[in-house]
Amino acid sequence: SDGQLLPSSTTPTSSPKRPLDQRMTLATGGNDSFIRIWWLDQVTCNIKARQVLEDHGSSIMNLTFSGNGEFLGSTAGDRTARIWDTKIYRCLFVLDEHERYVTSCAFSLQHSLAITTSEDYFKVWSVDFHAEERSVHKDPGGMFQSIPVSEWSSQEVKAWCRTIEFCGEEIPEEFLCPITHEIMDNPVSLSDGFIYDEMAIKEWLLTRKQTSPMTNLELPDLKMVPCDKLKISDKTTL
Repeated sequence: SDGQLLPSSTTPTSSPKRPLDQRMTLATGGNDSFIRIWWLDQVTCNIKARQVLEDHGSSIMNLTFSGNGEFLGSTAGDRTARIWDTKIYRCLFVLDEHERYVTSCAFSLQHSLAITTSEDYFKVWSVDFHAEERSVHKDPGGMFQSIPVSEWSSQEVKAWCRTIEFCGEEIPEEFLCPITHEIMDNPVSLSDGFIYDEMAIKEWLLTRKQTSPMTNLELPDLKMVPCDKLKISDKTTL
């Protein structure tokens, strides 16, 4: 799990006369993919749950507040980083051009740049934090018209789902990796009888040794068998 504190810049709900610097805001995240926002009173040492952010689709890797406290950056195992407005915790930007888990993020001192890290590289993003109109997701335009459905990647499938407002809960569970909870690029089956996205299960085996993500038992072997029929089926179904 990960968490960070910063001084709160909003008016206290318990007492309008209490100095603002006596309360802190705490952000925490864990394996349930949720980010929780808390208010911590430095005088009474009481902590109060304020809000739950459920946009990420996998374990939270890192949380970072900007230097001025106006923005919160979050990264997760769903290969995305997100930037939130700390006034109402609205998601302003989704930074999704990562091939692996996004392990951390940071803001520049002038708050004009955001930095994300994934595996052995980092990305620098130029972000207009104060734009009048913000778009959480990129507009795919006509990107699907020239690509046969059988050749769509999982990113293109998910982008198409967003354009038709396809609800994530309606996607059949057999198409989702039980580790990342995303549509699988290359589904493979293991000796535990479950099917995973190849990249996700390789990451798991590197960090969790030879255990099953579903049973936590040691795997008899690490052989991965491609599930080509499932890979074709998820695209034709959608």
